Amino acid sequence: MSDQLNLLHKFQVRMAELSRTQWRAGAEGFLDAVHQATETACEILNVKRSSVWLYETQDGVPCIRCIDLCCDGEVISHNQGTVITSTEVPRYFAALMKEHIIAADDATTHNATSEFSEWYLKPNNIGALLDAPVRIQGKAVGVLCNEHVGGKREWTVEEKVIAGAIADHVSLTLELQNHKQTSEKLEQHQKHLSSLISEQTKELQESITQLAAFNYTVSHDLLHPLRVLESKLQLLRNSIDGEANEEASHFLDGSLDTAGRMARLIDNLLLFSRSTHSDIMYTEIDMIQCFQDALDRQGDRINNYTVTIEPVMPTLIADPDMLQAAVNNIVDNAVKFSASVDTPTITIGSEKSGTGVRWFVRDNGIGFDPAFGEMVFDPFKKFHRVDSLEGNGLGLTIAKNMCSRMNITIDIQSVPGKGTTVVLHRRV
Repeated sequence: MSDQLNLLHKFQVRMAELSRTQWRAGAEGFLDAVHQATETACEILNVKRSSVWLYETQDGVPCIRCIDLCCDGEVISHNQGTVITSTEVPRYFAALMKEHIIAADDATTHNATSEFSEWYLKPNNIGALLDAPVRIQGKAVGVLCNEHVGGKREWTVEEKVIAGAIADHVSLTLELQNHKQTSEKLEQHQKHLSSLISEQTKELQESITQLAAFNYTVSHDLLHPLRVLESKLQLLRNSIDGEANEEASHFLDGSLDTAGRMARLIDNLLLFSRSTHSDIMYTEIDMIQCFQDALDRQGDRINNYTVTIEPVMPTLIADPDMLQAAVNNIVDNAVKFSASVDTPTITIGSEKSGTGVRWFVRDNGIGFDPAFGEMVFDPFKKFHRVDSLEGNGLGLTIAKNMCSRMNITIDIQSVPGKGTTVVLHRRV
């Protein structure tokens, strides 16, 4: 009993080490993981040879190909490439399809393995086999083969359980590799679509605006595959034990975060598109409430800000949804670019001029070079190389587009290190 407990304890420790081992991206990382699995089988099961074989077909004939054969001698070695067809060992293939495990105490006489005797078992002095099918979603896709060199060997219940568990580990490794390859294909498909979109945009008639092309692109060719990818990543993340697969979980969390940021960019592109052609419904707007709603969206981000809103402001006739979206983006910028100063301050107010009324949002943030001028309203323009700053360069573009359609001008003045003022102006 103590020997059995020691074996199980040793196995648990080794499997924990496997689960913590970093799995690098790409084919080499997958093979490294398989190498570690076969080396673990050799060590725990005390066998000289352990291998992983995967199903494929050659000229329409089912076969298994060795992707790793670990030989535990004076120096551990790994080989691959051997192919065995179902026509050579039909009983073995049949057993793999229906058996949970093949425990051949005497491999030369066992019904499922005796077919190997003359050309594989005897030349390699293999007396016993303990083979566990590798399954994905219940379907056998390969086999973990553990080969005892020497005479007969009676496999214990514990050893059978261990072989099955290592085969399950190989199954998980293979599933992760398959998901990785699927994600890479989706990414390549997206890049291919982007390339096609770029070519098609050049061929569009001058009467079709670039914005309309973006709208079509985002709606039909980018957003849908991105949502599918995000959904598959989330399903995979939910299926993984976070503690047992810490590295894979960390990788998927990062991928989901990236997909989320891309989705937000696409949402902004759609808002950018709507800012140019959506219907306008004019109504009288309380500007104090409009600015307050934009501030309320910031939540805890502005807890340490000094924010001042003038108690009295003129109302403005505009489309409420479009104006609110424009003001939201202006306030977002003020909050974002003043976050790094010691005492962030935002002042919101209005003033009358000879040509009408001006509403302004002023911050004491990092500012920018006035030489950039109107370029700040160009899409995807970013003038600060600061990784901590959020955004995708569309906020002011959206604000200007919406204001222009409502006959509201938007101007911006800024001084590096002293802050920025954004002004909305409606001429009388």
